[in-house]
Amino acid sequence: MVPGPEGTLQAARLGYNEKDTGWVVTDGRLWFADLSAVWSALG
Repeated sequence: MVPGPEGTLQAARLGYNEKDTGWVVTDGRLWFADLSAVWSALG
Protein backbone atom coordinates (compact mmCIF):
# COMPACT_ATOMS: atom_id res chain seq x y z
CA MET A 1 0.00 0.00 0.00
CA VAL A 2 1.27 3.45 -0.94
CA PRO A 3 0.01 6.54 0.91
CA GLY A 4 -1.98 8.88 -1.29
CA PRO A 5 -4.16 11.96 -1.15
CA GLU A 6 -7.41 11.93 0.82
CA GLY A 7 -10.68 12.07 -1.14
CA THR A 8 -12.63 10.19 -3.78
CA LEU A 9 -10.42 8.33 -6.26
CA GLN A 10 -11.44 9.10 -9.84
CA ALA A 11 -8.54 7.65 -11.86
CA ALA A 12 -5.11 6.08 -11.37
CA ARG A 13 -2.37 4.72 -13.60
CA LEU A 14 1.34 4.09 -13.88
CA GLY A 15 3.47 6.37 -16.04
CA TYR A 16 3.49 5.64 -19.76
CA ASN A 17 7.24 5.27 -20.34
CA GLU A 18 8.43 4.88 -16.79
CA LYS A 19 6.77 2.62 -14.25
CA ASP A 20 8.40 4.63 -11.44
CA THR A 21 5.72 7.33 -11.65
CA GLY A 22 2.13 6.91 -10.47
CA TRP A 23 -0.65 9.35 -11.37
CA VAL A 24 -3.87 9.75 -9.39
CA VAL A 25 -6.90 12.02 -9.81
CA THR A 26 -8.70 12.62 -6.51
CA ASP A 27 -11.61 15.05 -6.18
CA GLY A 28 -10.65 16.67 -9.48
CA ARG A 29 -7.01 17.23 -8.45
CA LEU A 30 -4.08 15.56 -10.22
CA TRP A 31 -1.36 14.04 -8.03
CA PHE A 32 1.77 12.11 -8.93
CA ALA A 33 4.24 10.07 -6.93
CA ASP A 34 7.72 8.64 -7.45
CA LEU A 35 7.29 4.89 -6.92
CA SER A 36 10.92 3.84 -7.41
CA ALA A 37 11.36 3.07 -3.68
CA VAL A 38 8.29 0.80 -3.79
CA TRP A 39 9.66 -1.20 -6.73
CA SER A 40 13.09 -1.44 -5.06
CA ALA A 41 11.53 -2.77 -1.84
CA LEU A 42 9.60 -5.42 -3.78
CA GLY A 43 12.86 -6.59 -5.31
